[in-house]
Amino acid sequence: MASMAVLLLAACSKPMVQQQSADWSSVDTVLYDPDNTLQIMRETAIDSVWYVKLETVEESMIGSVDEIIFCDSTIIVADKRIGQTISMFDYQGHFLGRMSNLGNGPQEYLSLLNIAKLPDGTIAIYDSRRQKIDIFDERGNYLENIQCNQYARSVQFIDGETMVFDHGTTFRNKELEMDGGYASYLVKDRKMKTLYKFGATNFEDGFNFTRHYNLYSFDGKVFCNVNFEDIIYEMGRTVVCARYRLLMKPDQSSNYPISTIEDIKKLDNRYNHFNGNFIELKDYSYFNVAIMNPNYCATNLLFNHKDKRTYVLINDFNDPMMAFFGIPEYRYGDNCLVSWSSSSSIISHVDFMEEGSDDPNLLKLVDGMKRDDNPVLFFYRIAL
Repeated sequence: MASMAVLLLAACSKPMVQQQSADWSSVDTVLYDPDNTLQIMRETAIDSVWYVKLETVEESMIGSVDEIIFCDSTIIVADKRIGQTISMFDYQGHFLGRMSNLGNGPQEYLSLLNIAKLPDGTIAIYDSRRQKIDIFDERGNYLENIQCNQYARSVQFIDGETMVFDHGTTFRNKELEMDGGYASYLVKDRKMKTLYKFGATNFEDGFNFTRHYNLYSFDGKVFCNVNFEDIIYEMGRTVVCARYRLLMKPDQSSNYPISTIEDIKKLDNRYNHFNGNFIELKDYSYFNVAIMNPNYCATNLLFNHKDKRTYVLINDFNDPMMAFFGIPEYRYGDNCLVSWSSSSSIISHVDFMEEGSDDPNLLKLVDGMKRDDNPVLFFYRIAL
């Protein structure tokens, strides 16, 4: 009986995994006020534009651009939904080969959930079906793997030993339980020890709504967006900091409680809100937000880190290369936003242009282009 009591005491005294709260001491407020926020033409904010046409050969075909990672000499493009491929190109767009392959081999993947860049420049491929993360160098040479008993939507690395798993709405298990609901994020070390949980959600059973991104990584920093809050948090190994708070007048969502699909419809129809696309640059941060009034529109906001001012980027009609700005999803270098467009869309756009179709840069872009060619990456360098 005495030994049984000792065992029970030891079990009861096992430390609980910490539920992390955020530090708000260094948060920046990104203000959108239709009556006062300065509007600037994108040409005013962007000092140079260039593009990379990804080479089209039989082995390099890309069905969709779902993730892009920029390395020192390699551009890595993940097609998760259609081709289940990871392609490597140089900065002139020449195809270099595949990084790993779809298959059941020791260095292959069965499910391509996402790719991530570690601080040392190596690349991680997250395969949830085989519960592993394979590590490659930027040229596609296999280095090692991390065994993980996690099924999540994506993973990012805080440092070489610490990773964040984005669970979103995929699970309801004991490890994710926390006060107020279930954890959106688990921060773990390489041995899969949970360091802390963060971000409560309380979605109803059967809730199935996925935004484009909830977990972001830029220049060695990992950010997240919990539920449908208008807050961007920066994740650390031991701390979480509220980094950006979006305040959108006159009808901001103000952390509108989301637990059902009906709540989503109310949010979309009534409130201005952050809708999932965020990029932190060295001197600026970019946000794509949904503005309800007078009519729904996706609006590009640019926040200047130095003067703490927010700018609305409005469409230009002078430079036809601005037509492919779209909604940027990636960062290159210090202050460059990156978007992409299919060759079919580019050709169609040029065919229907009333003005600017004779622009030399545009003519060079479409020269020799076919509708089934690989996508084109567009680079827009910000310099206010």
